[in-house]
Amino acid sequence: MFHEQAKKEKEKEAEQARKEKEKQRKEKEKEQAKKEKVKEAEQARKEKEKQRKEKEAEQARKDREREKQRKEKEQVQKEKERKEKEEEAEQVRRNKEEEAKEKEEKDLEQALMDERLDRELKKVEGSENRKKA
Repeated sequence: MFHEQAKKEKEKEAEQARKEKEKQRKEKEKEQAKKEKVKEAEQARKEKEKQRKEKEAEQARKDREREKQRKEKEQVQKEKERKEKEEEAEQVRRNKEEEAKEKEEKDLEQALMDERLDRELKKVEGSENRKKA
């Protein structure tokens, strides 16, 4: 009877130990699953942060490219305006030269006409003076 009692006691202890072991195994699995979940969440957070940084970097690159193009366009516009002003100034200069040339020609023609008229007048005066004399 004592032997049976001891056997039952041993079985009970063995069952208790088995249950304790199972409980520990489950807790360990639960802890492992929790660690895995935390690890996955951290990984997801890191991935999200990486994507955010990549997106920011891409946006910054696009902004720099846009700014570069804007400056180039502005530079081209300034150069175009400068050339137009130069051409305009050159045209004004040519027009003034042309006007000066035309005025000079007119003055020369006028001087020649005045000279001819003076000679004609002197001829007429000279022939009148001869007639009087």
